[in-house]
Amino acid sequence: MKLLERLAARGTTVIELATGGRRPRPFRLYPQPPLYDPRTRSLVAYHTHAGLPDWPREAGHFHAVRILRLRPEERAGIVAVSMSRRGWPQALFTFNLWGWQERPQRAHQLRAHVRRFRVGPGHGPRPVARFINLLLRAYGPEIESLQDEKLRILADLQRRRPRVDARADRSIDLLSALPIDVRARAEGREPAAAPTAWRTAMPTPRLARRPGRRA
Repeated sequence: MKLLERLAARGTTVIELATGGRRPRPFRLYPQPPLYDPRTRSLVAYHTHAGLPDWPREAGHFHAVRILRLRPEERAGIVAVSMSRRGWPQALFTFNLWGWQERPQRAHQLRAHVRRFRVGPGHGPRPVARFINLLLRAYGPEIESLQDEKLRILADLQRRRPRVDARADRSIDLLSALPIDVRARAEGREPAAAPTAWRTAMPTPRLARRPGRRA
């Protein structure tokens, strides 16, 4: 992606723009306040987890969230973007509903949210908004598939434990994931890959490290 290449040439990253060049504190959202376009109800926030083991070289991740209504506030998580320490996106993933206190949505509603997500000009650092808009445009179908996989996993977990609300279970956090290579995608070299269930490689549920914290 030319935007990221230009930033790298200047010795900066999208993360530095989001944090204002400050060292991010774990679980704090950046920018402060997060990017939000009231016209499209699209919100973008970056944060990092201390010691997150899933990608050892992860520098944190961006969350794209759609605000469904303001009073009371209701949200739908679109996708999270894992960032490498060099400032490049390395994976897309979805999170359980409790992380952003999401309102449950059907598959067709989530697809519509993915397609309508966009942060317009004048809302926070412009390169950060352009970055997330370009990523949603480039990987829209894959993000929709990630949402489908998320719903499938939650439905399967609910069938296994009917007395427990899987969507509110804080031992279940990351649900579906897809490694990406945006440079290979831009050059037409990225191989096709289907989103995978995060939990298939994990014999036990992942434990949420900070109960009550957002993902």
